[in-house]
Amino acid sequence: MMRRAAGAATALLVAVLLFSGWKAAAASVTWVRAPGAGARTGLLTVRNVPVRAPAAGPLAEIARAERAIVFIYSPDCAVCHANMANWIDLVGELRGGPVALYGVAPMDTPPARAYWGGLARHVRVVTATPAEVHTAFGVEATPATLLVERGALRGEVVGSLTAAGLAQVRRFAAAGQAPRAAR
Repeated sequence: MMRRAAGAATALLVAVLLFSGWKAAAASVTWVRAPGAGARTGLLTVRNVPVRAPAAGPLAEIARAERAIVFIYSPDCAVCHANMANWIDLVGELRGGPVALYGVAPMDTPPARAYWGGLARHVRVVTATPAEVHTAFGVEATPATLLVERGALRGEVVGSLTAAGLAQVRRFAAAGQAPRAAR
């Protein structure tokens, strides 16, 4: 059983290298070694801080949303690609509901919009500079899933969403349930 799991992990790494190239693999290694990487558990961290978005533009639109789930990603990020299945599940469940869905890429490139494919009609995709994303949300690494409510960042999940992290995001999406940390 252990050999099978190790073989699957090796196969996944090889697939990432072949699919994304060395640059993306190196970016994922840099991301893993980033300061605070141990805190990137895929679980919700309750924040309750104001969004510091500019007065105009797409980040201001997110700050004004009644309730929003924001997917921060980079099209070159291998960890983001691995997390995409979680985001697809969330978009499939939440599209057309009371929670606005945004995808924010910290770069202005054509792949940023193409990344979502057919889901782009359910996710408002915007781009911003890394400095704008950091100023507005305090995000330093991708992927990050943010929970925004009436101008405040209520919580964030940094890294690939775990089953518990997905459940926490779903609770936020349900009307009237504020985020809370996992126990």
